[in-house]
Amino acid sequence: QVEEMNHELVKISKKAVDGKAYVAGDVTAIVKMIGMSPEATYEKAMERYKEQMRYLVDAGVDVILMETMTSMDEAMAALEAAQQVCDLPVLCSMTIDADGSIYAGGHIFEAAETLQEMGADAVGINCSVGPEQLVSIVEGLNQRLHIPMIVKPNAGMPKISDTGEASYDMTPERFGRSMKVLLEKGAKIVGGCCGTTPDYIRELKKIIYLDSDLFINTDIEKQIMASGNDFRINLDAHFLSIRFIGRISRMPSPVFLHASLNAVTGGTPVFISISIVIFFGKP
Repeated sequence: QVEEMNHELVKISKKAVDGKAYVAGDVTAIVKMIGMSPEATYEKAMERYKEQMRYLVDAGVDVILMETMTSMDEAMAALEAAQQVCDLPVLCSMTIDADGSIYAGGHIFEAAETLQEMGADAVGINCSVGPEQLVSIVEGLNQRLHIPMIVKPNAGMPKISDTGEASYDMTPERFGRSMKVLLEKGAKIVGGCCGTTPDYIRELKKIIYLDSDLFINTDIEKQIMASGNDFRINLDAHFLSIRFIGRISRMPSPVFLHASLNAVTGGTPVFISISIVIFFGKP
């Protein structure tokens, strides 16, 4: 059943984008964190991740996306599993508290540096908090990373009802303004998690289109140009397209935005996982 479900989801995603985008295989935290019981070991976690990743790779995904990881051990096991299963780009995103602490222990700064050294193609954070709680975290990550940083927060801090349901009161406009700050602080791969809708992604896309300097980062451009790889920028009335063929620094680094399929309009390329990712440029 696991194989069938993963193959069918990739098939649906590929059909939806019709060759205009990449499709990502999304994996996340396992039910029992490593160390919770004698059966929950690093090796067994790796085997579980490898099983799903094999199905995703066999189905034809273009990248492996690990997100909402709650444990450093899990993230390391998933990354190592991906490296053993395929040579696709692997992107790793942890979920954290506002102070940067990881739920199972440790801090995002150390986790990001470890995953970077292990060979992740991009690392960062998603879920849990809103963009306004992440300014200092993004600044700290930007000082430590030489690969693209992922930032995909919720639509503000959740409010829990008496029935246990979460709601979010940050408007798309406020979300966009807050995300612009994070882009200026060094975020390269941005989007929305819980509470966000296509309207939030449209607002975020608008922010980037209005200020292309947020997207065409000078440092990344210098790395690409210095590498001798093919690099083209095209900005017109419809969409921004950045194309590069080769590697940024030592690793391939796709640049994209998370979004919902309903947010995609016109000729804008997308990059699908469980959520959709707008990809500005496809090699």
